[in-house]
Amino acid sequence: MAKETAKKNARTNATRLQWFRTVTTAINGVYLLNLVLWSDGPMFSIWSIFWILFWGAQEYIALLVLTSHGAAQLDASGDVVDCIDLSDPQQLGIYSYAQDLMWVCWAVQLLTCISNWFFVLYLPVPLMALSKALPLIQGMFARSRGPQHPQGMEQPEEDLRSRLQRRRDQIRQRKGKAAKE
Repeated sequence: MAKETAKKNARTNATRLQWFRTVTTAINGVYLLNLVLWSDGPMFSIWSIFWILFWGAQEYIALLVLTSHGAAQLDASGDVVDCIDLSDPQQLGIYSYAQDLMWVCWAVQLLTCISNWFFVLYLPVPLMALSKALPLIQGMFARSRGPQHPQGMEQPEEDLRSRLQRRRDQIRQRKGKAAKE
């Protein structure tokens, strides 16, 4: 039963990814056509090349991430063992951000064909990435600072001694008591 679900997910993922490729190519084509037909200055200036690369790179990298993450896992005989559903954000996890990025890039890229001021609609994307990455970065820095008191204050020096050091101190105290007796 699970293999049938995995096979179904692999088929729907292939269809979905093909649709993503088609839409991405069509939107980039419309954007290039807009640059050719309605450019104010030279047809391919540095800025127009920059914007083509800016939009295209994000869309195709997101597409590559989704393609690699949504690929079916095969066993030695070539049968599908497992495949996630790309339409389910719960199964995608953090990779759902790549799918959201594609949708936003498509919309904003088409709207910037009308006016460059529509780029403002893209600004929540880096803010969202920052909000997702900030807890990860804070967690890495918190671990590098060492243990802390629950109230956020540094622990007393005696609490920071290792268990081995405390054990050695206990053994020395026992030996001292045994020598006195």
